[in-house]
Amino acid sequence: MPFEKGQSGNPNGRPKGTPNKVTGDIKQVLADVLNGISPEQILKDLNSLKPYERLKMIDSLASYVIPRAKEAEPEITSHYIVKLPESNVA
Repeated sequence: MPFEKGQSGNPNGRPKGTPNKVTGDIKQVLADVLNGISPEQILKDLNSLKPYERLKMIDSLASYVIPRAKEAEPEITSHYIVKLPESNVA
């Protein structure tokens, strides 16, 4: 018998932190592929790209090594009220 609308066989869902099986499988395949490539081959392949493509690839790969900067909120360090002189311009 099918479940009622809005209900499932696991009402609590997957526990937090439990990895998605497909994601884990894909990561393993990519790790296996990357482990089979020498750093020299990676450099050779990068150098074979056009400069724009090379920079795009390096930027893409860097995000896995260098964390992206978060947008900073401006801090207000003082609460001065500045009164500007009135202008006579019409």
